Amino acid sequence: MAARSITPRALIQSSGRFVAENIKTFKQCYKISEELGAGAYATVMSATHKTSGIPRAVKIIPKSRITSKVARETFLHEVEILRQMDHPNIVRVYEYFQDEKYIYIVMELCSGGELLDIILRKKVLSEQQAAQYMQQILSGVVYCHAKNIVHRDLKPENLIFASDSADSLLKIIDFGTSVLHTPRKKLKRRLGTIYYLAPEVLKCSYDEKCDVWSCGVILFVLLSGKMPFMGEDDEEIFRKIEEGLFSMEGQEWTEVSEGAQQLVRKMLKVDPRKRATAEQIFYDPWVQQAAVPVPERNYFSAVMANLSTFNARNKLQRAMLAFIAQHLLNKEETAELTEVFRAMDRTGVGRISHKELKQCVNDALGVTFPEDVITEILQKVDIDESGFIDYSEFLVAAMDKEKLLSAERLNAAFALLDKDGNGKISRAELKAILDVDSMHEDRLWADLIATVDQNGDGDIDLSEFKHMMLQTL
Repeated sequence: MAARSITPRALIQSSGRFVAENIKTFKQCYKISEELGAGAYATVMSATHKTSGIPRAVKIIPKSRITSKVARETFLHEVEILRQMDHPNIVRVYEYFQDEKYIYIVMELCSGGELLDIILRKKVLSEQQAAQYMQQILSGVVYCHAKNIVHRDLKPENLIFASDSADSLLKIIDFGTSVLHTPRKKLKRRLGTIYYLAPEVLKCSYDEKCDVWSCGVILFVLLSGKMPFMGEDDEEIFRKIEEGLFSMEGQEWTEVSEGAQQLVRKMLKVDPRKRATAEQIFYDPWVQQAAVPVPERNYFSAVMANLSTFNARNKLQRAMLAFIAQHLLNKEETAELTEVFRAMDRTGVGRISHKELKQCVNDALGVTFPEDVITEILQKVDIDESGFIDYSEFLVAAMDKEKLLSAERLNAAFALLDKDGNGKISRAELKAILDVDSMHEDRLWADLIATVDQNGDGDIDLSEFKHMMLQTL
């Protein structure tokens, strides 16, 4: 069989967003700090990456608690789902480790607490605040459904703030029960949390609209401080869910707008065929009242200048930029850029189209860029050649290049790639990072290295790596 050609798109797609099993031991790479939470099968700890100094969260699963191979694969299933995600409102996964006793899944550290904490503290949120949260939740859900991924356990405990700042992003977490769904084929397993289960899940025949129902329950709670379906036992709760028996007649609903109440009803329709899709709910006027503000003009001008001058032509360089965005950018330095991305992503699907790029330039700068200029910008920034600017692609291209490619960051990136620590990136190490699914023949990696290997030794040393990364940018 002929070898696949190496294109920037193939490099990124085959990497699975650079998420793979690390052959080193967990303790070689991370220093554990404090416990963040514990469940029946896993403990979540905070940890610091020794090379980059970036804080992470790690889910530690004792193998003694998962005795079967199927059960073990179930835990790693979360990694397989999350490695497909590149959205500001979905938690990131970075890598995983295994040893004789444990599985370690390394993820983005979200330190702002659960949405449930806000609900318990405030009881009832303003409609503006509730709309802001729902817009972020639904943006993540729309993104998942576009990839045919069904979460199946959306609830306030699985919605967590990235930081403790007042305007922190809300992230969807815990994809352990999520599934890659085949359109027009019904899911059968009854999974999720009782109060948020859709009627069709109880009947073990459902699709992605079960997530819309769960979001409807969440919105009900945000607006009223109460659960829509309660009972003395599970049987009574199930009956009310199946019949769609909920009330918005209490005192807490008297000041809730008709638009908000109608939206709850659209989401909690018992018949999933009559229930709105996540995308339809996202575009509802009540949700869109919380639109992300247009960025400040001077800052947006600087971002556009960075996008316009971005020009990574070397195939390996483009892949390495995506690697840096995945592993070495922290929330603090990308916070403003994330808000710009969200403002430009008007459809809420986690990527910027040609039309959105053009519209945002017109609105924010008050000027009309020529069509060919918009097209050129998109083509340069679109590393995986999908036809859109994805979240990580945007961060790489929009960030100040001196910050993005500082000596410190390039040293850290090289250290991550140089897994055996011998001062060189070998063909095997490059393949381990960029070809997680073994899609390409070894000869292709030798050819790729040859394009930047100045001394002809078949490897990439630190000097060659830095020269490659800095050229043309």
